[in-house]
Amino acid sequence: MKKSLLLLSALLAVGMTLQAKVAYLVPAGDTELNSLPYEHYIAEADGINKQFEQSPERRAWLWFNEVFVESGRGQFICFTDLAAMPDDIQSLWIYVDRVGFDAAAFDALFADYIDELQTFVNNGGNVFLCKQATRLEKDLVGATDAGGNTIVPDYNFGDYQGAATWGVDYRFEFGNDVVWSNADHPIYSYAPYRDENYAELIWTNGGMITDHNCGIGIGAMDMSSITDADGLATFQNRNNCKVLGCWANGDGCHYGGVIEFYPVGNRKGTVLFMGLAAYSWINNNGGFGWANTQAITRSALMYLDAQQTTGQYRVAYLLPAFLPSQAGGYDGEQPERNAANWFRDTYVNTDKQGCFITVEELPKLAEMGVKTLWVNIERVGISPDDAIYASITDALKAFVKTGGNVLLTKQATYLAYLIGRIDYAPALQSAEYVDDDRGQLRSMQTVMGLSDCVDQRLDMSGHQIFNNMLCYWDTKSMFFVSPGCRKTYNYCSWQDYFRAADEDTHYDNCLIQRVRDFEQDWSATVLAGQGGIGDYCLSNIIEFNATDDWSGRILTVGSAAYQWGTSNNSVERNNLTTLTANCLNYLLDEQPQEQLFTRSVAAGQWGTICFDYAVEAGNIQGADMYSIHSFNATGDSLILVKVDNMAPGQPYIYYSTGYQIQIRYSGTCEEAKRHNGLVGFIGWSDTDTYEVGAGKHVLTNNIFTPVEANIPYILTPRYAYVDAAEVPAYAQMPEAEHTTIRIVDAHPSAIDNMMNNIGSITGIYDIFGRRVSRPQTSGVYIINGQKTLITVP
Repeated sequence: MKKSLLLLSALLAVGMTLQAKVAYLVPAGDTELNSLPYEHYIAEADGINKQFEQSPERRAWLWFNEVFVESGRGQFICFTDLAAMPDDIQSLWIYVDRVGFDAAAFDALFADYIDELQTFVNNGGNVFLCKQATRLEKDLVGATDAGGNTIVPDYNFGDYQGAATWGVDYRFEFGNDVVWSNADHPIYSYAPYRDENYAELIWTNGGMITDHNCGIGIGAMDMSSITDADGLATFQNRNNCKVLGCWANGDGCHYGGVIEFYPVGNRKGTVLFMGLAAYSWINNNGGFGWANTQAITRSALMYLDAQQTTGQYRVAYLLPAFLPSQAGGYDGEQPERNAANWFRDTYVNTDKQGCFITVEELPKLAEMGVKTLWVNIERVGISPDDAIYASITDALKAFVKTGGNVLLTKQATYLAYLIGRIDYAPALQSAEYVDDDRGQLRSMQTVMGLSDCVDQRLDMSGHQIFNNMLCYWDTKSMFFVSPGCRKTYNYCSWQDYFRAADEDTHYDNCLIQRVRDFEQDWSATVLAGQGGIGDYCLSNIIEFNATDDWSGRILTVGSAAYQWGTSNNSVERNNLTTLTANCLNYLLDEQPQEQLFTRSVAAGQWGTICFDYAVEAGNIQGADMYSIHSFNATGDSLILVKVDNMAPGQPYIYYSTGYQIQIRYSGTCEEAKRHNGLVGFIGWSDTDTYEVGAGKHVLTNNIFTPVEANIPYILTPRYAYVDAAEVPAYAQMPEAEHTTIRIVDAHPSAIDNMMNNIGSITGIYDIFGRRVSRPQTSGVYIINGQKTLITVP
């Protein structure tokens, strides 16, 4: 309990550094405590009739005054303040909880102030609606059911009653599957009484009193039962919201009692909805119920206080015709809905810099501050003549011409032609979903021109949009779908290139010149090709750069491999989301965020690592990194030079200084390399292995020992081994900070072979078995069959 209170205090202290305040709306003509309904009521609790002296609203007033007002973080407002809301108020708590107060009385109380509340929310104000105040959802949000009808939350106002153990389910499991879970939402973070086994937050206990639910029934939420995840997803996507919790009462769960409605369209603010019967500020509800009520309320108000409220956004996702595909089956894949869900979770809900817009709102992008727009269209059987394109073209053209940047994915790539950025259309292929395992053909290649007949390769792997993606080390080909994923052959790509001035020009075998001419004609950059295609005939990603006529940039990703299928949820989905985020951040001119790599180690031990990204000085913790310099003078150890930076793909030897190595990195992955005899292995995936051949050296027990014949040594990704034949001979000690590590039987080299074969050798030989007239540099030599250390002045 103390820990939870400390966390709450710390959270509040952080919040106090902000200028904005949260407000408590006193539903009356003034903000004083005596303006609230004051009730003496008698109810049975613990088997005894007891009189309770404070109404829930009065009790909430006292708490808010102590926690927020007296600390300078909040203030009370009343109805008459709504017309001129103070500028520093960005979040408003509206709590109405009155026994016997029916819906007609509620509507009459708020009737004259609905317009002011709508203005506040539409301008970016956030609202926390509690208990009977959830009835305002119909005016501030207007959520709809499957039939398009506005949902009016249930409104219950009966007498208080004794309660069993009531609370909220914030996660629901069916069998071994988690149907939905919001246990990690910030409003639950500091609640001290959470039953993790039952995924439930306990609010009341037997003998305590409460009243009734004011939530949305599961039927209105498109759900046949609490296990109906598809119905829940449909409701959430249609209303741009997330159900955070349901009424927990025995084995029944009939109400969506905690819902967050995200900004969308004209509404720039967030509406958080709390209609649970268990949420009651009643003075007999002590112990964990009272603690959870305070914790949830404080967390919810501070969560809303942190939301963006200016109505300005940097990135937007277009809902073409409000995404009819989101509500459809689409053979179970629903690709546009999956993409929209990811955008919502990444840009709308998390950092609040993103928003959804409709086609009608396209002309308002500049006014909203949007710099980058994502248009994603993926529909089987769509035609270039589909009305969806016509509804977007003019506004999109104006946006790009005046400096807006656009990411066009899948069939939306066709819009680059329709708005006039390029004078000929890409191929638009529409097909049904299929079960087909095409392997690498469903990937993207950042290195183009791989067939024997192609004169030159084009390597674009260093471009920012490919940062932090899983690449295949040989062709730098990134998988986006894999066996077991349902796919389409839908693509929208420029299959071939020709000069605008001469469509019939023949380039014979110089295909790279085709690409260069295409780029010159259209001020474009070709960034990736179709996996499995050996020349340049099918582009996957093209950037149309800014020009004098087009101030904004366009990125097109038209590959069939770019697939937001529900079955594609592993490494390939990670590549898909990483690429999309990279593209959006690139168009937003943002630098990629650093990633963290960790490896558990034993302290004070030697190890090897081959890391596929560049690592700058100061970003390595838990180990000192070394590279091989040469053999030492006697040839029984390796001289290691300490390094501060790690080059991408280069292997290193480390000495652990703790129990975990932490490496922070960003940039583009590169293939494994060899350096002074140290050979790295990265692999295509985390499950790949490499068999180290006999005679090569691997690190065991802090010593490099040779691999024996017929006893293979299996190397896993991001480790390295030593090829002693490639280690430089000793010449002189390095000036940089260095150390040594022992290597056993380091020279099965030409010298040892000669000594074994001949038995007795006359003359002078260097360490590589070459005969010399005299020692040229300091080091080990074979003189008349004997190894001798020679120092040359």
